[in-house]
Amino acid sequence: MFYPTGPGADKTWNFDVCHTWSFVKSGFGNVALVKGGVASNVFEGEDPPPGSLIDCGRDMFGFPIQC
Repeated sequence: MFYPTGPGADKTWNFDVCHTWSFVKSGFGNVALVKGGVASNVFEGEDPPPGSLIDCGRDMFGFPIQC
């Protein structure tokens, strides 16, 4: 659960189950921080909100790659 394979220990996770998650733009996340705070940059679930994914570069055809 630590970068680069996953969100770190500063997020509240139930380690008894598997999670589908994505890094998203700041404020679009739905995983709370351990020390308070509401939304982070981690979204748990199948479909992140529209416009929330981060562009990480371009593929070989010039299309954006989303993290």
